[in-house]
Amino acid sequence: MILVIGGAFQGKHEFVENKFDVSNEKIFDDFHVKMKEYFLNGGDREEFLRKVFNNGFKVIISDEIGCGIVPIDKYERLWREEVGRGLCEVAKRCDEVWRVFCGIGIRIK
Repeated sequence: MILVIGGAFQGKHEFVENKFDVSNEKIFDDFHVKMKEYFLNGGDREEFLRKVFNNGFKVIISDEIGCGIVPIDKYERLWREEVGRGLCEVAKRCDEVWRVFCGIGIRIK
């Protein structure tokens, strides 16, 4: 499994399409957004991660949301923390971790 992270609109999906031979069905894009939706429906991080890991995805793509100003809203802070902790778990299980900045991928694991 491969994790690709980076800021919003930095070319993560395009990087994956050009770098790896994987079909769109095997790419889990917008990890951070889907985790938020899952929380809004009462789910928790461990349950969300189990579903992601058990679906046979080859690549997981997520925005980095932990940089910048800390949100005032308590729920937004909690979601941001949970995404960070979730991505740490994903990174542990992945064979490769890439950070994409300005469309350029840098392998960090």
